[in-house]
Amino acid sequence: MRALLLLALTVPLAMPQAAQAKTRLDKFGGGVDSVNIESIVEVPLVQGAYGDDLPYINVKFAEDDDSYKLFIVGVGYEGIILNSAFSSDFKVKTHNKKFWASLGRKSEEFQYRTGGKFKTTRIDQLIIGDGLVLEGVSAQVAAVDSAPLELSEDELDVVAGIIGLGSLPLAAAILPSEGVVRFAPAQQGAQLLQQVGASFPYESTDSFIAKFPFGKEYHKPRAVVVPVQVADQSTNLALNTSTYGSWIDDSFNDDGLPAFALGDLDIVLASTSLNTVDLGSIRFVHSNYSSVPDEALHGFLGNNALRGLDIAIDPENSNLAIRPAAAQKRSESIQGFIDSKTMDIADLDEDPPEDADAQEAQDKSRAELLALRGRFHVLAGEYDQAVADLQEATSLDPDPCQNWQYLGWALWLDGKLEDSVLAVRNGMERYLAWSTLDRKEREKYQKMKPDKLEELGIVTQDLDTCDDVFGELATIELSQGNVSAVLETYQDHLDLHPLLPTSAGMAYLLDGKMDLAQGPLRQAIKLSYVWSDLGIPTRVATRFALAYLFTNQGYPENAITILDAEAPHVADSPFGLDLYAEAVRKARGEAAVRGSLLSLAKQFPDVPQVFSSTGLYLRDLGELEAAETYLSDATELYEKELSFRPETAELWGQYALHLVLSGNLAAAGDAIQKALELQPASAMGQWAAANLEAAQGNADASRKHYDLAVRYGVLNIGLAMADPPAVAIPEPEPADDQEQLQEGEAQPAPGDGSDL
Repeated sequence: MRALLLLALTVPLAMPQAAQAKTRLDKFGGGVDSVNIESIVEVPLVQGAYGDDLPYINVKFAEDDDSYKLFIVGVGYEGIILNSAFSSDFKVKTHNKKFWASLGRKSEEFQYRTGGKFKTTRIDQLIIGDGLVLEGVSAQVAAVDSAPLELSEDELDVVAGIIGLGSLPLAAAILPSEGVVRFAPAQQGAQLLQQVGASFPYESTDSFIAKFPFGKEYHKPRAVVVPVQVADQSTNLALNTSTYGSWIDDSFNDDGLPAFALGDLDIVLASTSLNTVDLGSIRFVHSNYSSVPDEALHGFLGNNALRGLDIAIDPENSNLAIRPAAAQKRSESIQGFIDSKTMDIADLDEDPPEDADAQEAQDKSRAELLALRGRFHVLAGEYDQAVADLQEATSLDPDPCQNWQYLGWALWLDGKLEDSVLAVRNGMERYLAWSTLDRKEREKYQKMKPDKLEELGIVTQDLDTCDDVFGELATIELSQGNVSAVLETYQDHLDLHPLLPTSAGMAYLLDGKMDLAQGPLRQAIKLSYVWSDLGIPTRVATRFALAYLFTNQGYPENAITILDAEAPHVADSPFGLDLYAEAVRKARGEAAVRGSLLSLAKQFPDVPQVFSSTGLYLRDLGELEAAETYLSDATELYEKELSFRPETAELWGQYALHLVLSGNLAAAGDAIQKALELQPASAMGQWAAANLEAAQGNADASRKHYDLAVRYGVLNIGLAMADPPAVAIPEPEPADDQEQLQEGEAQPAPGDGSDL
């Protein structure tokens, strides 16, 4: 076991009182009893396991804690949040509806709508790096998919929570340009700020009551509030690096600015600057109400605005310093998770079981760890190692349906298609054995002890983790062209997950039965709104398929309406833009395509793909100067986004495709290599490789990459219906012994005998 070396001298610091408590909710926000730190502590800034660019650091619960877990560092966030998935080792206290009623929440319906009961816990220590210990931590326990965490199901075992710097008597600096986060005693805050640049003051708000159309909401203090220039308007916004997006209230006038709807949200794009630093064009959720009665605060800047900055904060003097982080550096986290699970397995093996029962328990624990490590191997693109771990996991404990699903997915990614179907079917059988029981029966069994369940031959399952098993089976069958198997699965299993009807609709399209495709695709769209993890990508894929269907059935205006509802996703997809251009072409003529693409580029000035597709279209029209401008802008936007998310294979693949089609083949090869190193199963990486090989005249290699792209992008209608890239015919090279013509020498006429 690795021990964390702590400094001998510890300096206890009291909790700051930056804001006066105005409601009973404040004391449950989270904080610490004391902070032990001697001097500046530096820890790596870590990339999210799924490629996102929130500021993560690795934190331990104890000196001998070898597990790898990430906490988000929240500049401007008040409170400490613990992911409920990590709370099993702590005593959790639940505050029931009487507590909510004392805050003014009167109805059961309102309690439900605002997230249910409120939970808190105490953690003895949080240890950050070599020398920073947070003692006596009070944390709010939050569900993985609820505010403020809002994580996907896949991130359940990855992100442990949020450390809000507004709760700590510490100075800190998040420095993407150096790839580190620094913490310092509060009295050294000025020193940290000097490392970043000139400082400026910030304000803090008290906790407050916000009035909504449906009632009241109690808000914790906002730790860092600064004046921000949004478009041509100055407004007070809070900073918060722990959330992805930014928000601004209806005091902001968005007349003339690019805007679009995203579901029920109105999004506005506005050029934004903070203390003279240009943040670029930022997306804001533009709300229709003001949340703070005294006009002290009009929204917040989230990580989408702040990710390009080095930020240092000095809470003792309420000062802040920022500078552009031109080059982004982040440590990758996947290997840390793999190493952590490897150590956990080794620790488990150090204690040999004493009897059969102990052996069975150890096998289950080992299987759980192997399954987790296998999932991380998938994220690392190490499919063979993932398969090995998951095969051992299902051998040691064949009961959990989700492990069979993970194994099936890993086998599919590794190209073992028949084995992947068998694995997923094993998971499906276990899911059906449990899910088809009456709800009251399931509840009865869930209360029983394991030995009693074993006696009855009952195996309980987590239905939430296996609910897409039919869709996964259909997707794998579809990738092999087994249309009849997909439709048989769809007809046999009335599923509530959108993945199955999406696969069925795609199967009908591939089989040329467009009239039959519309029903399951519409079903999938309705279901996709229920799911937070697969909901958005499945809905987008389904809407693209419906747009393709309507365009080819003679209803292109209907297709345009569908695609307009997914405008930001259309702008970010080369296939979505191709679908949109084709629908406009058939509905309004070729001349309208140019205007539609230019309009999308104006509406989404921060999306590189729409600039790439627009530039390529203008080049085909012969507007070479304008085309070059758009293509150059696309390159710049891609490089900027990749500096924030360098571990995202699909983004590298999309960038590579842009480079191939714009003629920069050498750079495209490097980008493709990066994409396929990160994820060999990247559909966009394989499609870019197919186009590069075709451009270089390599027909066989192009076809190989094309087949892989279609398999891995099985639910992408643009890929599924795409022809293989046209292979360039290389110009014949002159024979080695052919004499070169001298300057001014006439070319002999063909057939005059001079070559004999």
